[in-house]
Amino acid sequence: MAGSPQPPPFSSTFVVKKKIRFASTGANSVTIKASDLGDLWMTTPTAATGFQIANFVRVRKLELWTSPVAASTPVFASIEWAGTVLGLMGKSVIHTDTHMGADTPAHVVSRPPPGSQVAQWFAAQGTTPIVTLDSGGAAAGPCVLDLTIEFVVRDDGTAVAVSSAPAGATVGATYVRALDSSGASTFKVQGLATK
Repeated sequence: MAGSPQPPPFSSTFVVKKKIRFASTGANSVTIKASDLGDLWMTTPTAATGFQIANFVRVRKLELWTSPVAASTPVFASIEWAGTVLGLMGKSVIHTDTHMGADTPAHVVSRPPPGSQVAQWFAAQGTTPIVTLDSGGAAAGPCVLDLTIEFVVRDDGTAVAVSSAPAGATVGATYVRALDSSGASTFKVQGLATK
């Protein structure tokens, strides 16, 4: 059998890549911070306490669909990567789509610009704005967002509380929260246990 005469170096850190789907009931504009992403995946030592599972987070891709309600009024979907806030120097980048008609949603797919700060890893408890999601128009209906994200699972033995405490959680459970859980919780997670 092939092998190594000495134990080779290895990385013990867990890195998880996952696509998570969210839905919102209407027009909205939401700015997502690093802490919102860090708060997504949490565990609950008590019914009203939540702790982040991730230590670092990185957005890989966003895909947003906004459904129209009226055939004669335009709706839009827009993803803006932050660029001019502390620690994120450079221009912002906006990807947007507008659609008129009742048959096809506005649809935009976007990745963080290569080499930009928003394409890098962020501390899960950081307050740096990363991206603004804008979906709407006068006739905007529900929208769906797919987030592809990477988490570095916390391995330092510390407990970092989520920004907004859960209510009525099962002790010891694991949940995935709304994308903007520290704010209005407009983008609700789909298909996973949530609080």
